[in-house]
Amino acid sequence: MSGDRVTAGSLGHIASAFGLDFHGERKKRFEAKKAERQQRSVVVANSASTPKQETPAHPMPRELVGYPPGVAGMAARWLEAGNTVNNPQASIVSVLGFAAGVCGRTAYNDGAKEDGLNLYLCLIAPSAAGKEWMWGGCSRLIQQADLEEQEREIFGPRPASGQVLSELLQRAPSTIVPLGEMGKWLQRVFGRNANGAEVALQAEILTLYNKSARGASWCGQATKGNVPQMIRSPSMTIMGESTPSTMWDSLSGESAASGFLSRFVLIEAGIGEDRYQTRMETIPHQVQDSLDQMRGMWTTENAERRPVQWSKEARRKDRENFDAWAETKSGGDDLIRLVVSRMRQNAPRIAAVLALWDNPGRPVVAADHVQWAWDVTTMSCARILSAFRTGEVVSEHQSDNVQRLLEYCIERVGIGGMIERKAIQSGIKRRIVYQGASHTPALREAISEAVESGLIQDVPEDQKPSGTLGRVYMVVRPAS
Repeated sequence: MSGDRVTAGSLGHIASAFGLDFHGERKKRFEAKKAERQQRSVVVANSASTPKQETPAHPMPRELVGYPPGVAGMAARWLEAGNTVNNPQASIVSVLGFAAGVCGRTAYNDGAKEDGLNLYLCLIAPSAAGKEWMWGGCSRLIQQADLEEQEREIFGPRPASGQVLSELLQRAPSTIVPLGEMGKWLQRVFGRNANGAEVALQAEILTLYNKSARGASWCGQATKGNVPQMIRSPSMTIMGESTPSTMWDSLSGESAASGFLSRFVLIEAGIGEDRYQTRMETIPHQVQDSLDQMRGMWTTENAERRPVQWSKEARRKDRENFDAWAETKSGGDDLIRLVVSRMRQNAPRIAAVLALWDNPGRPVVAADHVQWAWDVTTMSCARILSAFRTGEVVSEHQSDNVQRLLEYCIERVGIGGMIERKAIQSGIKRRIVYQGASHTPALREAISEAVESGLIQDVPEDQKPSGTLGRVYMVVRPAS
């Protein structure tokens, strides 16, 4: 089945996934292979190195994330039988979230940054698709690891403010935060009407993403007397879920510009078939052995941290993907650069989590860990970009952008006046979503909407004022 994998280890794959066309022939070959893959039921299949399992693999819906390699894949297959709906992605999120939450503070990636392993995950699936099993599966893993007494601390409550989050991490510096109906939560916390506590919570979530690194520290809002409490290398893993429509409705250009979206790995699931409930199979001994070793890695103390080593093949595979990512990022527009900016951190973190499942005592990242991790992060970013470009994500400020554009044009040239496009770009860019660059998706959309609405119109070549370059617009009327 490994021949059906979508690999991200080339510029052609990543560029095509993000809608870029750097090499025409390479893109044609990619599209031909994609058309062939669509005839199959599996797009991202298991790595060839996944150990053989007695439990049969459930068929994957097309174009969805498949089981990871190694013991992590074994654990996800075992968990999947406990879900009431055929939804392998929920079990995959359970496996990733559990290891990142339990081991994120005691393990780190052995690299220059010595990055921690906490993950921000979100499962996107329709209603009644078995999304909630990702928490049920995680709880099952906690029970199997004999960590039931610590489950209340491992699974923290949903924080309502930055203060509550600080107190949570004071009590349990390595924790998993469950976010049910994450789309609705985002609408409130990242919305224009967010109160001061929610704004502070937003800032802390953004900050904590990088604070699990070895040697890092974080001082939250919780205090003892008047002395702020310092937390060494806190590790907060988020496990969220949402329906597609609620998730996309909650997002806007601001969520991308803030860096929030790039920190998350979105894993999409389809509508699975209902499953008749039977007893789960006996847990594979490899999975139980890993859980037994992970039990000793969760701690509230400042324990000695262990590095996750990388094999030479893994380093080589990661470099191939990194080079492709870097070229895609530099050749893309502002939206691409914003959305993909954290792939270089999320992919190595996921790869390290897979290595921990294989051998918690002496984890070593292998090439198949790396490739699967880059596949998942590539699919996540491509799905986010697709949501923006197909109109599933509509900025609530888009109409405001058109108004700002018209106000600027009228201020410069008045009704009936003509203005060059480049003058609009240089003058209005600081007033439009995705600030700081002239050729932005939001600005292009605002100009297009203004033209389609008859607020401004293109000036024909023979009617342009002398000395003007490029496209010129005439201001026809103000926005109503």
